Amino acid sequence: MLSSSVRRFGTSALRRMHYEEGPGKNMPFSVNNKWKLLFGTFIFTLTGIGGPCFIVRHQLLKQLRRKNRRKFKTKHSTK
Repeated sequence: MLSSSVRRFGTSALRRMHYEEGPGKNMPFSVNNKWKLLFGTFIFTLTGIGGPCFIVRHQLLKQLRRKNRRKFKTKHSTK
């Protein structure tokens, strides 16, 4: 008894929901303006790929600066 009422509710709830159909209508972004789509895709890709690369570059430069500071201190220390 309970399972049949749950099934009927689920079926009727699906019938009440209606989404637009067609290519690009079920995406979370608009594909109508190709330049906006190109710019959005470019920014998304740049942050996804470029972000980690810039973080690694920053860490490597920071490590290099520390090594150079140590060399400078040992060369120019007065004893």
